[in-house]
Amino acid sequence: MPQNYPLAVCADGINSANLFKSSAGVTSTIEHTTKTYLGIAADKVREVKESGKLSDIAKDRAEAAAVRADEEARRRGEGGAERPAAMHACNTALTCNRETSSSHGRGEVWITGVVAGACVHAVPGMGLAVPMFGPEEHYYYDEVFEAVLKVRPDLETIYLDLACRYYIRFTLLLERLQQEGHIPDAEAVKLLLPWMHGFDHNLSCQLKFSGMYTVSW
Repeated sequence: MPQNYPLAVCADGINSANLFKSSAGVTSTIEHTTKTYLGIAADKVREVKESGKLSDIAKDRAEAAAVRADEEARRRGEGGAERPAAMHACNTALTCNRETSSSHGRGEVWITGVVAGACVHAVPGMGLAVPMFGPEEHYYYDEVFEAVLKVRPDLETIYLDLACRYYIRFTLLLERLQQEGHIPDAEAVKLLLPWMHGFDHNLSCQLKFSGMYTVSW
């Protein structure tokens, strides 16, 4: 049966439900259901964390994205054709916009939680959640998006509240997945701002990335 609707997913992070240490004992007898939504990506994040390489990998990917951003800027400066959603300055203050994080500090109880992918109706995707071992950072989205694209290479649109900051890194991920044969066309997958989150970004950013002003299919 042919698919006659656009396939999309939205991703975001959520802090731990146990915001106070004293609350942990209250739920100790309740069976945890979070694991229902954890999958291969979560196992990979745990392994990377246990190996002590999480910060190094996140840093390497951030540096690769910065190099790519510089290349894009030079190409535009030389009169080359600008891609529709090329990296640009956005003055929004995003507390979740951390490409890397090496220190948790004394607020760790507030910053641990999960990053997860959900359908546009906010129903969590099975296997599309990963544990956060520190502040929300780009590395977690790398793993969630790689996992969903390997399962559904026909995905057309991904919504993310920090789309403008993550775009170059996302481009690198798509290109690698295409080279490895997991997705047919890296250019076909769009990264957009969720409609409500878009209002946290400046006008030029909204016009380039917001789902309200961009044709997503």
